[in-house]
Amino acid sequence: ALGDIVLDCRELGLPALPAMVISIDGIRPGKGYWDMAYPGVTDPAVREANWNEEIKEIAGVSYPYTLEKDEKE
Repeated sequence: ALGDIVLDCRELGLPALPAMVISIDGIRPGKGYWDMAYPGVTDPAVREANWNEEIKEIAGVSYPYTLEKDEKE
């Protein structure tokens, strides 16, 4: 489900809201987030930098009420 939200946000040009969901260790997102949000990025430092930037972007964006696409499109 969170992966779908990542993809929907990307399609709409929005930062991925699941970046705010952290794993049980309470430090950063789990593996599923990285795989969906940044496929192919394996360098931990790059992942961390991308995530930090995404968190900053989320704070400055207004999200639509729903991420569903207009069915008429």
